[in-house]
This record gives sequence, structure tokens and C-alpha cells, in this order.
Amino acid sequence: MRIKSLSDLEKNYKFKNERSAWVMGSAPSVQSFNYSSFNGIRIGVGDMPWRAPKLGPYDFWVTANTVFPLPWKLADARLITQKSRYTLISPVCVLDKKSPAVNKMVLKSIIENENIIPYDTKHFSLAKNCSPKNKCCDFSEKMISDPTIQEKLSAMVGNAGPAYSTGSTVALHGFALAVLLNANPIYISGVELPTTNRDYTYINKYKKYPYENSLEWLHRFTNQSLPNWQKKDTDFGQKNYIGILDDFEKIAKIANSLQIKVLSTSSTSPLNLLPGFRFIG
Repeated sequence: MRIKSLSDLEKNYKFKNERSAWVMGSAPSVQSFNYSSFNGIRIGVGDMPWRAPKLGPYDFWVTANTVFPLPWKLADARLITQKSRYTLISPVCVLDKKSPAVNKMVLKSIIENENIIPYDTKHFSLAKNCSPKNKCCDFSEKMISDPTIQEKLSAMVGNAGPAYSTGSTVALHGFALAVLLNANPIYISGVELPTTNRDYTYINKYKKYPYENSLEWLHRFTNQSLPNWQKKDTDFGQKNYIGILDDFEKIAKIANSLQIKVLSTSSTSPLNLLPGFRFIG
């Protein structure tokens, strides 16, 4: 059976507390987990399956951005096939301005690639389209028959509406996927949520993205060494930080109500201070 939705995943991969899951963010602390002996589900978020393949093999690659991986690009499509069993692609991937021809190519690439599962994070049932309507709405209408991952999570405990917000970090969706699959326990590593660029470090940070040439790579790292860049807020900056922690807490509350243990493996992660999380050294 082809798996092209979260509902397909639930039918084929939902466990009865028989398998654990490891959700991996990109901070260097992701290596604090004893992964060599881990035999549960491996969920990489953002660019982790590409950034740190040695932590695999990955079962799921969860993405929610407009930059990478983009399944209509040949190099990215190859990585999607090579680096994980399934890659979850959000409608957010088409938010950049693209021509109708490219949009058609986007849909075709997702339909034909058996490793890609389209999922929604923003088109909630009460307001199915953005205002004004955006390209991501068209993606959602054509590719996704399921409710959002937030709404499916709520349904697990008999609630209506989204379990958490649209999410300011893809790690939330990776965590939600682990709960949706009923994995137990769930280990979370490499989620540090630095609020300024100065504190933003990640595993294998000198690795060059597939879409970068050498000059672009050099420009990126030169820019990142400048004082003004160092002072800037990250996507986890103060305006989003409280909301992100609140979303993690909401997901953990649902997990705990299902008797799922949520374990943080990083001593410096802010998740350790939230109800529903337990740090293990």
C-alpha cells in the first residue's frame, strides 16, 4: 500500500506502546543520546537526515520550510529517497513565488515520489484557506485530504480543534508525529531553541547545502561571523519563544494522557523545565 497521508501512516505504523521514538533537532546536543543501541523509530526534523546521516537510518524526515528539501529539485528528490524511509512535506514549501509551471511540477513530484507524505500544519478546518488565499492553500486542497497534524493529535484524546499552533519550529511537528504513532517512550534530543544567532550552533555546521556553490557557502559563513548578525533574533526569538514552549507543553500533555513518557536527553534544553518532560542524563 502506498502511504500518502497521515491517516495511511496511522493505519500502517501506529504502535501499541511497543516501540520507542527518537526525535532529533539539529543542536550538537543531539549526540548526547546513546543512539548506537537505539532500535526504535528515528525522526529527523528540519535538515537532520542530510546534516547528520550517521545518526540514522531515519524512518521519518519532517520538514516545514521553503528552502530545503524541495522535492521538485532533482538533487533534493534524490536525498529524500536516500536519507529516510518517508519525508513529510508541508504546504509551506510552496510559499515562495513560483510560476504556474513550477507549481504543477511541485504537485507532480510529490504525487510520484513514494517516499513523500504531504501533511498540513496551517489550514485548520474552521479557516481552511489563508486570507488572502495563498499558494499553500492550493497545495493543501489538491494534495491533502486529512485534517492538520494538530487536529489529528487532538482527535486522539477526543478533542476538536488544533492541539497546538501552526508551530514556529518543525521540531513540534516531529514530536507530534511520534505521539500520533503512539510511540513510547519518546526521546527528544538536539532541541535547544536559542533566541539569538550568537547562541545558535548546530551539528556539522560547516556542511554545504546541496543548493549552495562554494561562493554562496563562503558568503553565508562570512555573514554569520559579523557582530550585527550575531545579535539578531533567531526564529525562536523572544516574540516566538513563549509560544513555542507552550506548544511543546501542550503536545506533552496529550502524550502523558495517553501514558506516553516524554524524555529529554539534553541537560541544557529548555524542555527540561516544562511539565510533561523528564530529563535523563
